[in-house]
Amino acid sequence: MRRSRGGIFIANVSHELRTPLTSIQGYVETLVEDPNSNPETIREFLGVILKNATRMNRITEDLLTLASVESPDYKLKLQPSRASALVQDAIESLRGMVVDSRVKLESAGAPEASVMADPDP
Repeated sequence: MRRSRGGIFIANVSHELRTPLTSIQGYVETLVEDPNSNPETIREFLGVILKNATRMNRITEDLLTLASVESPDYKLKLQPSRASALVQDAIESLRGMVVDSRVKLESAGAPEASVMADPDP
Protein backbone atom coordinates (compact mmCIF):
# COMPACT_ATOMS: atom_id res chain seq x y z
CA MET A 1 0.00 0.00 0.00
CA ARG A 2 1.31 3.48 -0.90
CA ARG A 3 1.57 6.11 1.77
CA SER A 4 0.30 9.61 1.20
CA ARG A 5 2.74 12.51 1.41
CA GLY A 6 1.23 13.31 4.81
CA GLY A 7 1.76 9.72 5.96
CA ILE A 8 5.39 9.77 4.83
CA PHE A 9 5.89 13.10 6.59
CA ILE A 10 4.43 11.77 9.84
CA ALA A 11 6.58 8.64 9.59
CA ASN A 12 9.70 10.77 9.06
CA VAL A 13 8.85 13.05 11.99
CA SER A 14 8.13 10.04 14.19
CA HIS A 15 11.51 8.57 13.30
CA GLU A 16 13.29 11.90 13.93
CA LEU A 17 11.69 12.13 17.38
CA ARG A 18 12.08 8.45 18.25
CA THR A 19 15.85 8.48 17.74
CA PRO A 20 16.70 11.09 20.40
CA LEU A 21 13.96 9.77 22.70
CA THR A 22 15.43 6.27 22.57
CA SER A 23 18.86 7.68 23.36
CA ILE A 24 17.55 9.75 26.28
CA GLN A 25 15.64 6.76 27.64
CA GLY A 26 18.67 4.49 27.44
CA TYR A 27 21.01 6.91 29.19
CA VAL A 28 18.47 7.74 31.92
CA GLU A 29 17.77 4.03 32.54
CA THR A 30 21.50 3.42 32.91
CA LEU A 31 21.84 6.27 35.41
CA VAL A 32 18.81 5.05 37.38
CA GLU A 33 20.07 1.45 37.47
CA ASP A 34 23.51 2.52 38.72
CA PRO A 35 23.09 5.59 40.92
CA ASN A 36 26.71 5.24 42.09
CA SER A 37 28.22 5.83 38.65
CA ASN A 38 31.42 7.79 38.59
CA PRO A 39 30.86 11.56 38.26
CA GLU A 40 32.69 11.72 34.93
CA THR A 41 30.35 9.10 33.45
CA ILE A 42 27.31 10.90 34.85
CA ARG A 43 28.48 14.19 33.31
CA GLU A 44 29.05 12.47 29.94
CA PHE A 45 25.61 10.82 30.02
CA LEU A 46 23.92 14.09 30.98
CA GLY A 47 25.69 15.78 28.06
CA VAL A 48 24.26 13.18 25.66
CA ILE A 49 20.80 13.59 27.20
CA LEU A 50 21.02 17.39 26.84
CA LYS A 51 22.17 17.11 23.21
CA ASN A 52 19.23 14.85 22.35
CA ALA A 53 16.70 16.97 24.26
CA THR A 54 17.98 20.03 22.36
CA ARG A 55 17.59 18.13 19.09
CA MET A 56 13.98 17.25 19.99
CA ASN A 57 13.31 20.88 20.85
CA ARG A 58 14.65 21.98 17.43
CA ILE A 59 12.44 19.42 15.68
CA THR A 60 9.40 20.65 17.62
CA GLU A 61 10.21 24.29 16.82
CA ASP A 62 10.60 23.37 13.13
CA LEU A 63 7.19 21.66 13.17
CA LEU A 64 5.56 24.71 14.76
CA THR A 65 7.21 26.96 12.18
CA LEU A 66 6.02 24.71 9.37
CA ALA A 67 2.47 24.76 10.74
CA SER A 68 2.46 28.57 10.92
CA VAL A 69 3.89 28.92 7.39
CA GLU A 70 1.14 26.66 6.04
CA SER A 71 -1.55 28.82 7.65
CA PRO A 72 -3.58 30.90 5.20
CA ASP A 73 -3.04 33.91 7.48
CA TYR A 74 0.75 33.69 7.24
CA LYS A 75 2.40 36.69 5.59
CA LEU A 76 6.05 36.91 4.63
CA LYS A 77 7.95 39.84 6.10
CA LEU A 78 10.57 40.35 3.42
CA GLN A 79 13.65 42.40 4.19
CA PRO A 80 17.13 42.67 2.73
CA SER A 81 19.44 39.95 4.04
CA ARG A 82 22.96 38.82 3.12
CA ALA A 83 22.81 35.56 1.15
CA SER A 84 25.94 34.30 2.94
CA ALA A 85 24.31 34.84 6.35
CA LEU A 86 21.20 32.91 5.27
CA VAL A 87 23.33 30.01 4.04
CA GLN A 88 25.29 29.99 7.32
CA ASP A 89 22.02 29.99 9.31
CA ALA A 90 20.78 27.02 7.25
CA ILE A 91 24.01 25.12 7.90
CA GLU A 92 23.74 25.78 11.64
CA SER A 93 20.09 24.63 11.63
CA LEU A 94 21.01 21.35 9.96
CA ARG A 95 24.17 20.67 11.97
CA GLY A 96 22.26 18.98 14.81
CA MET A 97 20.59 16.57 12.40
CA VAL A 98 23.84 15.28 10.97
CA VAL A 99 26.04 15.34 14.07
CA ASP A 100 25.92 11.55 14.50
CA SER A 101 26.37 10.78 10.80
CA ARG A 102 29.92 12.14 10.47
CA VAL A 103 28.74 14.44 7.68
CA LYS A 104 30.44 17.81 7.62
CA LEU A 105 28.34 20.74 6.47
CA GLU A 106 30.08 23.75 5.02
CA SER A 107 29.37 26.55 2.60
CA ALA A 108 30.98 26.51 -0.82
CA GLY A 109 31.10 30.31 -0.71
CA ALA A 110 27.69 31.96 -0.78
CA PRO A 111 27.71 35.47 -2.22
CA GLU A 112 27.68 38.52 0.01
CA ALA A 113 24.89 39.90 -2.17
CA SER A 114 21.73 41.17 -0.54
CA VAL A 115 18.54 39.20 -1.18
CA MET A 116 14.95 39.71 -0.04
CA ALA A 117 14.02 37.11 2.55
CA ASP A 118 11.92 36.55 5.64
CA PRO A 119 14.59 35.87 8.25
CA ASP A 120 12.18 34.25 10.71
CA PRO A 121 10.01 31.62 9.00
